Amino acid sequence: MLQRPQSGVARFFLGSLLLAHFGILFLNNLAWSPAIASVWPYYAPYVGKLGLAQDWGMYRAPARFDQKIEAEGITPAGRQPISHDMLGWNSSRMLYFIEGLCVRNSPIETSIYLSWVYDQIPTPFRPEWGLTMRREVKQITEPTETNTRLAWRPKEEFFFWSEEE
Repeated sequence: MLQRPQSGVARFFLGSLLLAHFGILFLNNLAWSPAIASVWPYYAPYVGKLGLAQDWGMYRAPARFDQKIEAEGITPAGRQPISHDMLGWNSSRMLYFIEGLCVRNSPIETSIYLSWVYDQIPTPFRPEWGLTMRREVKQITEPTETNTRLAWRPKEEFFFWSEEE
């Protein structure tokens, strides 16, 4: 159980912390104005450390591209497409995870994930040499440009090479 501070100094310190905390929360929830902008640099680090900073990025204009993520097995005969169902990419949550790996462009994390996926593929269907995962993007045309066709362009490609002989 929390003990009440006995000394006046401890009470003053605790009261000051609570007043500052609730004051910062109050300022953080006010609409943006020149007055708030002038004091923002003083309380921004505190708000950022607590994770209370507001990001209104979801109201920006939507991205003007479409993307697809493909997986292929690497065999002596070349690259062979692998179905998303075989890799366990059949839920929206899993596809969101895969997209996050590609967009963050983290080759180490992606290679670790691909090695885990490689082990999950049933042995008769497992590619001999490894896996590759590629994200491709295509620019979305403006609604007025109905006859324009744009091609898919590769953005990132990640590889996992099997160490089995």
